[in-house]
Parts: sequence; C-alpha cells; structure tokens
Amino acid sequence: MFAKASITLSSAVRVAQILNLHQIDVMKPGEDHLLDTIEMEERRRTWWTIFCFDRFVCATTGWPTLIHNRSIKTRLPMSDEAYAYGQEEHTRFLGDQLTETESHSSFAGRVLAAHLFHRTIEHNSDIGHEQEAQDFNNDAYWKNHNAIDNDLRFMLLMLPKNLCLPANYKDHNAVFVNVMLHTATICLHRAALWKMKSNLQGLPSYMIRLSQDRLVPAAEEILNIFKMIPDLNATFTNPLICFAAYMAAIVFLASTTPTEPNGQSEENLDFMLKIMAAFGDNNLVAKAVANEIVKEMKQCGMVSATMDKSTQVNLQSPSIDFPLLATQRLYSSFQ
Repeated sequence: MFAKASITLSSAVRVAQILNLHQIDVMKPGEDHLLDTIEMEERRRTWWTIFCFDRFVCATTGWPTLIHNRSIKTRLPMSDEAYAYGQEEHTRFLGDQLTETESHSSFAGRVLAAHLFHRTIEHNSDIGHEQEAQDFNNDAYWKNHNAIDNDLRFMLLMLPKNLCLPANYKDHNAVFVNVMLHTATICLHRAALWKMKSNLQGLPSYMIRLSQDRLVPAAEEILNIFKMIPDLNATFTNPLICFAAYMAAIVFLASTTPTEPNGQSEENLDFMLKIMAAFGDNNLVAKAVANEIVKEMKQCGMVSATMDKSTQVNLQSPSIDFPLLATQRLYSSFQ
C-alpha cells in the first residue's frame, strides 16, 4: 500500500516541479505573471496538496522526503472565502508562518500540521544509542526537541477560528489538524523519554517529568475529539487517524498497571480499543492498530473483554504492516 502511494507521489512531485508549482511566488528575470488570482491559487493549492502527501507518506514509511523545504518558493494557501471570490489575500511562506502570530487559512493549517508531524518523526529517527554524557544546553537533539515542542505549542495556541474545536467538530480538516498536532506531541515526548531513560547523565532532573506531563493531556485531547465526532467510520478511513488512536492508547496503557490500576486510563484505553475492533472488519489499518494495542496490553499483563473481541477480529483475515507502528514499539521500552 505504502510503496504504491510513494511511486504515485514521486510522479506527482516531478510533474509539479516541471510546472514550477513549487516556485510560483518568485518572479524570474523576464517573467511576467499572466494568471489571475484564482488560477494562481489553484496552482498553490495543488502544490501544497502534494506537499502534504509527501510529508505524511514519508513520515509513515520512514523514507526520505521528495520535497525539500529550501526549494519551496510558493506561499501558503489563502482562505477558502478569498479563493471562492477571487480576492487578493496576503499569505506567508512556510518557514515564516510558525514565527508569526498572524492567522492562517484552514488549508494552511493542514500544511503546517503535515510539516510539524514530519519534523517530529524525522527528529525521532535521529535518536542515537550512545551512552556518553549529554550537554543539555548545547546538544543538537535537545535543541531541536525544544524547537519542535515550542512550534507544536504555538500552533495549537494560534489555531484560527475555523480550525478550533469543539466549534468545528463536523469539519474533517479541523479534526485532522488537531488530532495530528496532539499525535506529534505524543510521538515527540515518548521518544524523548526513551532517550532520557537510556542515558540520564547531564540532563536536568525535571526533564522526565516535563515530558511525562505532556503525554496524558495530549492523549485525552485525542480521545475527546473522537468522542465528539458524529461519523467516526468516515474519519477512521484515514490511516493516520488510526495511528493517532494507537498513540493515545499506548499513553493510557502506560498510565495503568495490574498492580497499580488507574480506572480512568483503563476506561480510556478500552474506548480506543473498542473503536479499532469495531472498524477492524472493513479497515485493515484499524485492524493492524488493534492488534498492536492487544499485543502491548498482553505484554503488560492487562486483560479485558474487548481484547478478546479484538483478537477474534484480527484472526479472521491477514493484517498489514504499518511501518510507523514498528518504529513506536521501540519507545515502549521505557514504560
């Protein structure tokens, strides 16, 4: 599934570059813009759609991206209203938007979420297994960790009104952007915890607590979003939403043990597993996610009726391999 998607994506990227969609907003010598506002915006939106696919596919598979940020000279998409009426609307470039408090469009929010999610996964893949002492203030890993964490916080804080929840709970894009930002937060701090507990030398004592304190709130936000969505079945057709459910479930699982049970975490975990089990018959990714959650629960000595139902669903037909799930198994070792 992912190989075919990547092959199709690579063709789309090259065609877009041939059409110069990645450098729409930079005038070249002797060149004059003959396109009107709507035509220009159509090209921008085509480019950024391809960009989002590139970032999400590559984050999911671990393969290198096909698009490099430094080559992009196309501004972020304008608002749907301005696009519909052909109105001029100033937007920023990708690298500038995360440093400004200026609002952005709903489409631009999806682009920024894709960008931050990929940055997080790429950053986590750079974790080394070295055991030498770490200089927290000067270490490149922790500098990048803090930069990504700050950008995630900033974007969640500065979401435009049309992306805020619960007001836009029926908007698939608003749901997706919020879920992916919280999922990126979980991915970032689970990897950081694994690194910290592998080597505690040179790190301030409060660092572990800071990352631990970010996990449960992010998982609860994902849970609450799922509870407010009227059509979960349509939402979970997106494999990344299934992955988000897995990440939230793993956080809840880490918050309870057979010897020290946490009733709320167990209830939240059961809800996530029920969703995956319910969609497992017709959704291969949901089935793979349910299988991973059950494996993790068994390893922790957890038992529930939902586990038995999920196991039956997963035995009915072969599952699929989700590369990003395999990556996350490593970080469960800190629990």
